[in-house]
Amino acid sequence: HYPDELAVPTAEMGLAMATYLAMKPIDLRDPALFGGFYDEALPEIYAYFLRRCGGSAEIAADLTRDTFLAAAREVTQRGVAKLSLGWLTGIARGLLIERYRIAFQQLPRRRFWQRSKEDLSDPPEFTRVVDPALAVAALNQLPDAERIVVSLRYLDDLRLPEIAAITEQSLSTVELLLRRGRAAFEQVYLEHGDGDARSN
Repeated sequence: HYPDELAVPTAEMGLAMATYLAMKPIDLRDPALFGGFYDEALPEIYAYFLRRCGGSAEIAADLTRDTFLAAAREVTQRGVAKLSLGWLTGIARGLLIERYRIAFQQLPRRRFWQRSKEDLSDPPEFTRVVDPALAVAALNQLPDAERIVVSLRYLDDLRLPEIAAITEQSLSTVELLLRRGRAAFEQVYLEHGDGDARSN
């Protein structure tokens, strides 16, 4: 049974359980395991969205619900036999991109100078995050497209070509969004008071 409504979690599961879910896929041939997987994975997926959707609890809850419903369809319609946190996060990432697709579609169309692959790599210097709460607050203030690109790069650890592919943008556009997002993030983060933060 797959519930239509999700309760919004209040805390993240522990590192030990996160590691377990990442390394030990749940075999749905044992139905009793699904309930435990759902209870433990739900706060992880909710937190995934909350960090990437500008702090909107409503959007995070809606996308969390949609993720589990999409996972249920994969199980019932396509015969997926095992669930893992990594697999579920992949579904969540796709729904996140769809939710903010319009932000990328509304980007102004402009020509960029052609750059080499080396020029498209990330610049080495970036603020060292010491205060996670302040970092999330700074990330929440970025425009949608910039916030998603920064999140995909530094929270999802995707490379620029991967981000370009899933957002359907050119490498040059992704690079520009990343640079703008990093600069805005750094300004907000440093201005609001983490004296231990330094560019490394």
